[in-house]
Amino acid sequence: GNTEESISVLRDLLTRFPDGPLGPEVRLALLKGLMDQNRRTEAYAVAREFIEVCADDPRAADVQSFLFASEWFEARQR
Repeated sequence: GNTEESISVLRDLLTRFPDGPLGPEVRLALLKGLMDQNRRTEAYAVAREFIEVCADDPRAADVQSFLFASEWFEARQR
């Protein structure tokens, strides 16, 4: 499908239902869509939000590892 449209729909869902039961899945899908579009800065912001808002989610540690590794790698590229 259209990734840009999907990103827009996912952002709308988070705006309308910020604490909805599918919040973690929506954030992860948004993170993936942004990374697929090479929109790293936005993706990292979503990852930070996931870690903060979904701290009890079992995938939070994986998102934290992803964010740490990504930011470390980017810092090395400068």
